[in-house]
Amino acid sequence: MEETTLDNLGDEQPQQRPVFLTVLCILTWVGSGIGFLGGLVGFFTNQAENYKEIINTPGAEDIMGTMASYEEYLFWTNLSNGIGILVAALCIFGAVFMYQLKKNGFYIYLGGCVLSTAISFLAMSHLMPSGLAWVGYITVILSTLVSVAFIVMYGVNLKHMK
Repeated sequence: MEETTLDNLGDEQPQQRPVFLTVLCILTWVGSGIGFLGGLVGFFTNQAENYKEIINTPGAEDIMGTMASYEEYLFWTNLSNGIGILVAALCIFGAVFMYQLKKNGFYIYLGGCVLSTAISFLAMSHLMPSGLAWVGYITVILSTLVSVAFIVMYGVNLKHMK
């Protein structure tokens, strides 16, 4: 029977990252990178033109119902873009840590997903015209389902992280 000494403890092989975890991290970097860029582009988009286009669409009165004022539209659009950038950064950094097999990355990623879902529901309730609110909510629900799927898949890989 071999006796374990302090000299033998340094002989352990570094833990290997599973291929599935690598693929999840790459998908997160791509998706969150696109979200980060989308938030940046949103800040440089002429929001006044977007609002006028929405309001002045011919025949849209029946669908539009009540539309937020321009100030409210601008506030929620900018808040949504800013939070989108923050959420994307959190998810990117979380994936970097998980790629390095650090468990705290999972919690950073989880926080980003929860923040994203909460702000998305709030923004949709203020930005979408009442007649089209269901479209916004379906989009948020589908996005949340994708986030939950990634959280579950990352959670399965927590056993490989320290």
